[in-house]
Amino acid sequence: MLQIISGSPGELQPVFDAMLEKATRVCEANFGMMFQFGEGTARPVALFGVPQAYAELAQRGGHVSEHAPVMRVARTKQMVHVADFTNEHAYAVERHPMAVAGAEIAGIRTLLLVPMIKHSELIGAIAIYRQEVRPFTDRQIALLQNFASQAVIAIENTRLLNELRQRTDDLTEALEQQTASSEVLQVISSSPGELEPVFEAMLANAVRICAAKFGMLYLWEGMLSALSPFTMCRPHSWKYASALRFAPVRTQLLPAWFKRKRPFMSPI
Repeated sequence: MLQIISGSPGELQPVFDAMLEKATRVCEANFGMMFQFGEGTARPVALFGVPQAYAELAQRGGHVSEHAPVMRVARTKQMVHVADFTNEHAYAVERHPMAVAGAEIAGIRTLLLVPMIKHSELIGAIAIYRQEVRPFTDRQIALLQNFASQAVIAIENTRLLNELRQRTDDLTEALEQQTASSEVLQVISSSPGELEPVFEAMLANAVRICAAKFGMLYLWEGMLSALSPFTMCRPHSWKYASALRFAPVRTQLLPAWFKRKRPFMSPI
C-alpha cells in the first residue's frame, strides 16, 4: 500500500481503489466501500465488488437512515461491527429503502466499518461486507484499522502536495509577472520618446501571461474622435485592424468600457 501511495502523488482515487480491493480480499469479505462524510450523510468515494444494482443506488446518493451503521460511525467516530445486518433497526424496524436494498439486493449480513480520523476529525470510513453471518476476527479488524490509517496518510500527503504545487504555481506566476514588467521597463529605457515598441512589448507580455490567443491595444482619442487599435500582438493582422474605427456611440462596447475606467470582460 505504501508503494501505491508513493506511486500516485497527488492522486487519491487509485490509492482508494487499490486500498479497498486489498482490504476486502485480505479480510475475506465479499465487497467493500469507502465513504466520505459531509452535509449530514455518507457518500461513497470508492467501491469494490459491490453488486451492480446496489452500487448504482449507493452512488446515486440520497438520504441515509440515522440508524444505519455508517451513520453510527459518523456520530461516535468509533468502529461498528454488525454480526447480522438483518437484525439492524434500519432494516428490521424502519425498513429504510437503502437498508432493505443492502440486505435483499446486495445480500449484506455481516459488516465492519472503521473510521478514518485525522487529529480527532472524522474524514471518512472503510466498510467491508460479507454475504453470510460470520463476524470478522480481531486480526481482520486490526488490519482494516491499519488500512484506514494509511488512507488518512494518503489524504494528508495529497493535501500537502497540492498545497506545495499551488505555492509553486503562484511563485512561477509572480516570477513571470516580474519578468514581464522588467522587459517592459527595459524597452521603455531603450526607446525614449517612442510609444510603439513599448506598447508592443506590453501587449505581447499581457497576452502570454494571460494565456490569450491575441490582443489589441486601443487609444481613446476623445469624445468626438475615433477609437482605433494602436497595435496588435500579431503583426500579420495589423493591416486589417489598423483600418478599424469605432465611433463613440453609447451602445458600443469599447467606448462604454473606456468611460467606465475599470476592467471589463465580455464573451464577444
